[in-house]
Parts: sequence; structure tokens; C-alpha cells
Amino acid sequence: ERLDASNSSAKPDEQLPLTVVQVIRERVKCNWSGCSRVVNKDNLTRHINEMHRRKIRVICNRCGKGYTRPYLMTGH
Repeated sequence: ERLDASNSSAKPDEQLPLTVVQVIRERVKCNWSGCSRVVNKDNLTRHINEMHRRKIRVICNRCGKGYTRPYLMTGH
């Protein structure tokens, strides 16, 4: 037997019930001297490496300039 979508009991504009899950991330203040930035706890190490230590993750093959994130080199 062939099923036809028009025979469906669900209405096209009928919404299904959704469960909403809210994730609360802990925020922490950067402890670097002179910095008052508040970041997600999960991102604190990255913040310190990129903003304070200026840790380079990618280097341009043409000019040798370093970037903390690869996407920052796009369009360089």
C-alpha cells in the first residue's frame, strides 16, 4: 500500500513538544595582573595563552607573521 503525506494525522503547522536544556557555564575572572576580563571557566586557559602569553598557533608561510588563531590568518 502506498502512503500519502496528505493522509498523515499530523498537521503541517503542529509543533512537537521540545525539551529545553539550559547549560550554565561557570564564569571566572582572569587572574593575570592588570586584567579584569571575566570568561567562561572552560576558556580561561585559552584566554591567557592568546591575550597575555601571545602564544602563536599558526605562522604564515609567506611572511613569517604568527597568529594566535588560524582563522586570523585568513585574508592576510
